[in-house]
Amino acid sequence: MTAPLLLLGKTLDAPDQAQRIEASGQPVFLVTRRARFDARYDLGVNQVLITELETDALAEVLDSIHEASPFSGVLSLTQPFLDLACQLGRRWSLPHLNPKAVALLPDKTAMRLRLSEHDELSVPHRLCRNVEDILNFHASLGRPVIVKPAKGNGSIGVTFVDSENRAKQAMARIEAVGDMALAELWLGGREFSVETFSLNKRHHLFAITEKIVDKNFIETGHLVPARLSTEEQARIWQQVQTFLDHVSLTDGPGHTEIKVDGSNVAVIESHNRFGGGQITKLMQLALGIDTTQVAAKWACGEGFAPTPNTRTAAAAVRFITLPQGRIRQISAPTEGQLGPESEMVEHTFKLGVGDFVPELAGNMQRAGYFIVKARTADAAFAEADRLESLFRIDVEPRDGMVNA
Repeated sequence: MTAPLLLLGKTLDAPDQAQRIEASGQPVFLVTRRARFDARYDLGVNQVLITELETDALAEVLDSIHEASPFSGVLSLTQPFLDLACQLGRRWSLPHLNPKAVALLPDKTAMRLRLSEHDELSVPHRLCRNVEDILNFHASLGRPVIVKPAKGNGSIGVTFVDSENRAKQAMARIEAVGDMALAELWLGGREFSVETFSLNKRHHLFAITEKIVDKNFIETGHLVPARLSTEEQARIWQQVQTFLDHVSLTDGPGHTEIKVDGSNVAVIESHNRFGGGQITKLMQLALGIDTTQVAAKWACGEGFAPTPNTRTAAAAVRFITLPQGRIRQISAPTEGQLGPESEMVEHTFKLGVGDFVPELAGNMQRAGYFIVKARTADAAFAEADRLESLFRIDVEPRDGMVNA
C-alpha cells in the first residue's frame, strides 16, 4: 500500500488540494485548522487531522506519527505552513524547500537587502519607524514611494505615498497590523506574476499571469496567459531566473510578482508556493497544468518532468469588490448572456442579501469572483470585462445607495 503524503493546509483550498492529489492515486494525510475544514467535502480514504496546536507541538505529534508509519512526503502550498513542511522534510530526509528561501522571502526587508547585492535586482528601500522616516526617504528620492508591512501579504496595509498626509495614513495602517513599515521606490508599469517550479536549481516556467490591481493595490483580476510579446516574455523570464538564483529558491513552487515598465523588469515580492487568487485554476483551464499534482509528485520523491504545453485556451478571473454597507440586491449574468465562444467556468459570491460588507482592507475581503474561459487571452479578457458589467449588486451604506 502506498504511504500517504502529509499535506499541511491552512486555507480553504486545502480539502480541494487533497482531493486532487488523491485523484492521481496518491493517498493523503491532511492536517488543517477547524476554521478551514469544510465537512461537505467527501474526502474518501483521506486521513484528516483537524488541530489548533501551535507549530512546535504539532511538529512533535507529526514526528510521532511518521515514526510509527512513515509518510511518503510532506507538502504545504499555503504560506503559514511552509516553514513547518520544510523543517519536517529536512528532518525526515524527504524533498523539501530550501530553508534559506523559506526564511528570506516572507521578510520583505531582508529580501530587499539581499537583492541590493545585485545591481539588476536592487530597488531603493528603507525600514521606517515613523512618519518622519517615510517623508525623509521620499524626499531623498524625489519620487513617490510605496509603504507596506515588512512581513505582510494579501495587499493589506499597502499605501502609495507622495505627500505628508499619505505618509500619516501609511503609518496608521502599518501600526494597525502591528508591523514595521518598509518604504520602497514606487515602481511604475504593468503588473504580472510568474509561476514557476524548480528542481536542483533548474527553473521551469509554467505561466506568466497578467494582473489587474486597483488604486488601493487590491488585486481585482488575473489573466492566463498574459498578453505579452515573445521578447517581453523572454526578458521577464531572464530576470526572474536571476532573482530565483539570488534568493536560493532552488526547489519547489515559486510565485514571483513583478512590474514591467518598458525594458525594465523589477521584482515586487516572491513566495515559495503557487499564486493565490485562483491562479492555479486559470493555469489548469488555459494550460492543462495541475500544479497541485505536480508539487505532490515532487514531494513524494518522483522529481519533476515538465511536459510541453499543448493547450491554446485562456482563462480570466475577476474579483467582486464592494463598498462598505448592507447588500440589498444581487443579480448575476445568466448563461444566455455569455458570448458564443466563451464559458463561465465558476462563480462564487461569499455574501447574500442582508449581509454586511466589511471594509476592503486586503485581498481576503473581496466579496466573490467569477472565472471565464475563451480561445485567446484577448477574448477571455474582453469577455470578463463584459460579464463584470452585467453583475449588479446594490449596497446601502449609511448615507444612501451605491450600485456596485
